[in-house]
Amino acid sequence: MAADPAVAQQQTFNNANTLQLNNVICSGPAGGAGPGLGPNLAAICAARARAGVPLDVSGAGIISSVPPSTEQRQQQRDQELAEAEEKGSGGSADMQRFRLFGDTSLALSIGADSVVHPSNAYEEPFHASSSAVTVAVNTHPLSWLNYGLGFTYQHYAGSFEDLGGFNINTYRPFLFATVTPANGMFIDATLAYARIGNTRDRGANVMLGNTMVSRGIAAGTPGENGYTGSILSGYDRQFGRLTIGPRLGFNVGTWNMPAYQETGNTGLELRYQAVTQSSLQSTLGGAASMVFPTAFGAVVSTVTAGWVHEFEAYSQLIHAQFVQAPGSPFFTYSSQKPAANYGVLAITVSTALPGGARPYATFGTLLGNGVYQSYGGMVGVTFGW
Repeated sequence: MAADPAVAQQQTFNNANTLQLNNVICSGPAGGAGPGLGPNLAAICAARARAGVPLDVSGAGIISSVPPSTEQRQQQRDQELAEAEEKGSGGSADMQRFRLFGDTSLALSIGADSVVHPSNAYEEPFHASSSAVTVAVNTHPLSWLNYGLGFTYQHYAGSFEDLGGFNINTYRPFLFATVTPANGMFIDATLAYARIGNTRDRGANVMLGNTMVSRGIAAGTPGENGYTGSILSGYDRQFGRLTIGPRLGFNVGTWNMPAYQETGNTGLELRYQAVTQSSLQSTLGGAASMVFPTAFGAVVSTVTAGWVHEFEAYSQLIHAQFVQAPGSPFFTYSSQKPAANYGVLAITVSTALPGGARPYATFGTLLGNGVYQSYGGMVGVTFGW
C-alpha cells in the first residue's frame, strides 16, 4: 500500500463525487450538463441547472481492506496436550505430536464471524457475518517436521447502514508446515492463495438542498486475487498441568482488484481503476493452557492473547470515473486507514477421544480495533491414522 498522499488528495468518497459532479460533470453553460453524458447523469445536471444550487452526493465507497480474521492455530497444540495427558507422557505438546498418530491426519472445521464496520467519514458503515468450512490433510515424515495442505471456503455477507449490501465468496487453498527445532519450540508457516468474488450493491444518492434527485443501487461484481503468508514462532514451558509460552508472528499479504465498472440507472455508477492493497503485520503475545482430566478423557482449555501492529497503516487512493461521463477525467478519493494497533484474544477448548478423534471449539475477538469490531467461533475435529 502506498504511503499517505498529500493532504489535498485526502478526499472522502462523498466529497470527491460531489466536487466532480459540481465542478466538472455539470459545468456546462449556465451550470448544465457537459456534452456526451448518459441520460440519467444528464437529468441530474439539468436539475442542478434549474435549481441553481450545488449537488450533494452520498453513498458507499470501496471497502478499505479485508477485515482481519480472529482465526488462530492454537487448537492443534491443545489437542496434543490432551492426547499426551491420556498417554501419561510429558514434555512439550509440539514434541509429542509425532508420536500421537501414524503418518497422516485429517482436519475438518466450520466457523462463523460477526463484523461491524462503524461509521466514519471515508466509508459507509456496515454489519456483516461470515461462515467458513476448512478441510486439511497433514503428514509428519520426520520427528521435527509436519506439513500439509488444505482448502477453505468462506461466505461473507453484509448490509450497508443506508442502502445496499455485499456478498463475498472466497476460495483459499493453502500450504502449511511446522518445524520443532528443540524441545518446547515450534515454528509454523503458511502460504495461501485466495480467489475472491464480490457482488456489491452500494447505495448511490444525490440531493439538491433537501430534495432527493436520484436514489438507487449501483451494482458491481469485482474479483480479487489475494496472496498471503504467515509465520508464527513460540516456546512452551510445562509446569505440571499448566503450559505457558510466548508467541511472535508476522503476516504479509497483497490483494489485487482489476479495473471494473458498476451498472445501474442512478447516473452515479462508477468505473474504477485497478486497486492493490497490501499488509504487513507483527503479532506479539502468549498462550496459557491447562489440562483437566475427566472420566471421558483429558480436556485442555487455552487462552491466547496478542498485540498486532500494522506496518502498512495508510489510506489507499482510489481512482474512479462516472460511467455516464466517459469523456470526463478520473477523480481520486481516499479509503479508511486500517487500524495500526489492536489486540486479539482467543479461548480454545479441546479434548482427545478414544479412537483417535480430537474435537475442539474456539472463540476469538478483536480488541481496540477502531476500524472493525469482530468476534467469532469455530468448531472442528481432527482424525489421525
